Amino acid sequence: MQIKREHLRNARRARGWTALELAEQIGVSENQVYFTERGRTKPKQDAALRWSAALGMNPEQAFPELFSGG
Repeated sequence: MQIKREHLRNARRARGWTALELAEQIGVSENQVYFTERGRTKPKQDAALRWSAALGMNPEQAFPELFSGG
């Protein structure tokens, strides 16, 4: 089952960042950004923490399936 993560894409776009710009900020590939936003892949916790920090989100909000048992 894929988990849609439109909130991540919306937060990235609200900052005016492309997927490539976010990828460079958090140290992943541009494709990884797209795949994660679409729910095709799940980041490891360390990468999820980088996502959260870059987007100014609480980790539980950004990735509830990793941090709050969601």
